[in-house]
Amino acid sequence: MDIAIWTYPWDLLDEGIDSALDRIAETGVDGISLAAAYHMARVLSPRNPVHCVRFLEDGVLYFRPEMKRYTEAFPLRPQASQLCHERDVLADVVEAAEERGLAVHAWVVLAHNSRLGSQYPRLTVQNAFGDRYTYALCPAQPAVRAYAASLVGDLAQRYRLTSLELESAGYMGFEHESHHDKIGVRLDRLHQTCLSLCFCPACSANIAEAGGDPQALAEAIREELIAYFEQDGGGDVNDDQEIWDRLGEILGEAGRDALFQARQKATLDILKALREVAGEATRLTLMASDSLLATGAAVGVPFEEAAHWVDTLLLLDYAAPTEQLATRIRRWKEELPGTKLGAGMGMQWPVARELSPLVERSRALAAAGLDKLRLYNYGLLTQPRLKWVAAITEAARGARSG
Repeated sequence: MDIAIWTYPWDLLDEGIDSALDRIAETGVDGISLAAAYHMARVLSPRNPVHCVRFLEDGVLYFRPEMKRYTEAFPLRPQASQLCHERDVLADVVEAAEERGLAVHAWVVLAHNSRLGSQYPRLTVQNAFGDRYTYALCPAQPAVRAYAASLVGDLAQRYRLTSLELESAGYMGFEHESHHDKIGVRLDRLHQTCLSLCFCPACSANIAEAGGDPQALAEAIREELIAYFEQDGGGDVNDDQEIWDRLGEILGEAGRDALFQARQKATLDILKALREVAGEATRLTLMASDSLLATGAAVGVPFEEAAHWVDTLLLLDYAAPTEQLATRIRRWKEELPGTKLGAGMGMQWPVARELSPLVERSRALAAAGLDKLRLYNYGLLTQPRLKWVAAITEAARGARSG
């Protein structure tokens, strides 16, 4: 069983790469998944000896890109972090990790990039009202697909990585937690979904190709949202099947199906492009959801289709009941026997409040056939919680070997 901890490069640099990797190796994990391309955030790092609170650079790379690879992505251009001005952080970490027998997986954020989205809003998700989500590059845009492929190819072909782990490889949605969000309406998941649907020119072309009328569908979504707001919001349609059925009523079943066929096409086209540039020798892990309504870090995509292009599907359902998640793992292990299944586990407050449920969860998921476990996150954990990693790792391995 492959167990790694998600890690930020600035934490390794501030602590000292050798010291930090020694501490990680002592926990018993197999390696780290290191942020190689990341988004804007404010981060509280309780153990960091240099910065307790850090405001991250927006949409940068934590390695030195080979700029000639990105010509087809024009106008989107990569930007290396200031941390890479004097050294190639990723190369240095890979070398130090190899000395300790630790694997290094590159954690790559793709469509979530507000630096590029703010510079080129025409390449971002456009909701039914025509508003642009500048944190969300639209995967249906050819330049976005080319940028993602260039980024993955750059990493796969130039660094000695165990695998690439792909975050936000599809659509970002309305539920994003932007800086100082101001939302005074209680939104159920149905209307969050309505606000997440993209009608940019590229998506509209895909919808039309799938047999839908994008202008009519956008108008139907606008009418639904306006009526919802006039009633003071507060709906209670939160179940996937209920949402799917209600979208069929709002858009017509044929319109709904065309819209989601177009969204799936955009995501699968990205995955195909990433596989082609990465080559068959590079292992790709996709942060994914088996709900087609999902947006964000874990893309909603048909697992049967995604499995053609990636080696591992990684579920990020931190809050899902353990047995429910274990049941889904068993189901997908049966239906996709050649594809590995992984899961993320949040260890930070308030996702995790004590150790014992995490130990039981890791044991149950391993027994269900989980292939990969990813722990979140080295730099965010307090010292007591960092000590939990060994117990979680031991429980998972014990259940798998048993």
